[in-house]
Amino acid sequence: MFEESEQIGDEKEIIGEETISKEEMSGLFGGSDEPRHPRPPHIKYKVGQVVKHKLHNYRGVIVGWDEKVKAPDWWIKRVHGTEEIDEPNYTIIIDTRDRLVPQIAYVLERNILLSEGGIVHPLINHYFESFDGKCYKSRPWHKNVYPND
Repeated sequence: MFEESEQIGDEKEIIGEETISKEEMSGLFGGSDEPRHPRPPHIKYKVGQVVKHKLHNYRGVIVGWDEKVKAPDWWIKRVHGTEEIDEPNYTIIIDTRDRLVPQIAYVLERNILLSEGGIVHPLINHYFESFDGKCYKSRPWHKNVYPND
């Protein structure tokens, strides 16, 4: 079964059996550099929060979000079928203690809930400068994209 995650690679992001170049991914999967300001009131979770996936049971930390799904049509159809998706989507780096290969997931808001504890992932220090025991603090460049998180 196709899951909502991508495996990190040097030249391509692997998404299911398909690949997308890093250039094609620009602006997709919560990866836009456009500042998310003002923060829409219906966005429930914030960048830096630790969450758990309700269905797949992995933990991770939110590194981005979109008000609505921003992904290629083929990906949306494979993951969601014909269901109309009109809710926030979150980019999550998955704890490598839950998935041995470092992965990034792009998930619907309804599929996550808050969790606790630190996350182990090679990209943690790329996005965050510290962890206060509950939430990760974004690096300045990342805070510029999500100023209200």
